[in-house]
Amino acid sequence: LPISIIVGSGLKDKFSELHTSRLYTLSGYSGSLPRRIVLYFKWFVQMREVISTEKPDIVHVHGSLAKYFLLLIRPVCPVVETLHAVDPTEGTAIQRIVETVGDQLAATSFDGNILIQPKVIDEYSRLRREKPSRVIYNPVDQDFLEMVASPTKSPIDNKYVLWCGRLARIKGADLLLRAFALLGRREVLIVFLSDGPERENLMQLA
Repeated sequence: LPISIIVGSGLKDKFSELHTSRLYTLSGYSGSLPRRIVLYFKWFVQMREVISTEKPDIVHVHGSLAKYFLLLIRPVCPVVETLHAVDPTEGTAIQRIVETVGDQLAATSFDGNILIQPKVIDEYSRLRREKPSRVIYNPVDQDFLEMVASPTKSPIDNKYVLWCGRLARIKGADLLLRAFALLGRREVLIVFLSDGPERENLMQLA
C-alpha cells in the first residue's frame, strides 16, 4: 500500500528510511510573527498541492497546524485525526481558545479520530457528542523491547524508573513524581531522559 508522508524538516531523517512512495518536507525557520505567517502560508500551499497531486484515498493528520490546514483544504477523501488530548492546557489564553475552536471544528468536520488514551474519550465526546467505539493505543516496537530486555551495564547503580518523553504538562510527569513520592521507595530513582517547557516546575516539584 503506497503511503505519502508530509513532515517538518526536523523529522525528515526519521521517516526517510520508511518504504513510502513519497516523502514531502515542509522546511523553513519560523522566527518572528510576520515570518511565521509567510512560512505557514507557504506550507499550506505546499500541502494543498501535494493532496491535489497525490489524490489520496484517505488523509491522516496529527498536529494542530496540519489540522488547521486540512480544515481549510477540505479534501474530498476521508480525513482521520490522531488525538493525544482535547483539553488544551498550554499556551496563552488566545492560543487555548484557538485550540478549542480547532478541536471543535475538527471533531465535527473530520471523518474519524484515533484516540490513544482512554481519558480522551470523555473529552472528545463533549466535542462530537457521541462516544468513540474504540481506543487505539500506541504500538510497541518489538526490537526496542528486546533491546531493553537484554542485559546491559547501566551507568546508574541504583534501581531506577526511566522517563523518555517531552516534559510538557500534557504528558503528566508531575503525576509520576507525586505517585512516586507516595511509595516512599528512596532506594529507587526516577531518571528523566528528556527536556521541555515543564522542566523547571518539575525540578522544583522533585
